[in-house]
Amino acid sequence: MPTVYSQPVIPYAQTIILWGLLWFLEWWIGTRSLKQDPVFRFTKREHPFTQNPEQLDDADEEVLAEKERVNTLKTTDQEEERPTMLVDSLRKEFKEKSGICGCFRKKKKRTAISNTSFCVKKGEVLGLLGPNGAGKTTSVLILAGEKKPSAGQVLLGNAGDPHSTKDSAALGYCPQHNPLWPNFTVKEHLEIYAAVKGMNKEDTNRAIKR
Repeated sequence: MPTVYSQPVIPYAQTIILWGLLWFLEWWIGTRSLKQDPVFRFTKREHPFTQNPEQLDDADEEVLAEKERVNTLKTTDQEEERPTMLVDSLRKEFKEKSGICGCFRKKKKRTAISNTSFCVKKGEVLGLLGPNGAGKTTSVLILAGEKKPSAGQVLLGNAGDPHSTKDSAALGYCPQHNPLWPNFTVKEHLEIYAAVKGMNKEDTNRAIKR
């Protein structure tokens, strides 16, 4: 039973415990929206763009030419010259654990994408070719917003903001595995995707029947 002397301390102790619990929950299961919230957050806000420190001095001529093309189109003022998709100095690292026991396992960095730059204009078709483990799937997942790059940036549409959701919301992505539910019809799949996109029922039915 708390004494008279300990009662004034209890609210402060509860505040410290609650703060620590919220910090732990944000660190453990915090979503992207929580990490970007300016008020209800504890950890430091991450910078939207991390400069890639790598250099392309020893790269092929075609790689250097594409990098120069990206730098030129990224700063162009001509509306018709702006690409639909621009990838600048993209890099992705994964942390992998190696060792026998969990307590003594060390984290090693594995580079999946190293300083990749390219751009796609309206009407162009681009294919990513490479052997297994070259980073093709990782690149597509970053373009679709499923993974966050370790460095570099991706610009979609005419937006200069790499975190603009206006153009990324219109990006279509077809994964390599089967994304369909076996017990749903084609019409039901379209209705679900339309609901996720925010379409109302009338527009959905009109689009499906079209």
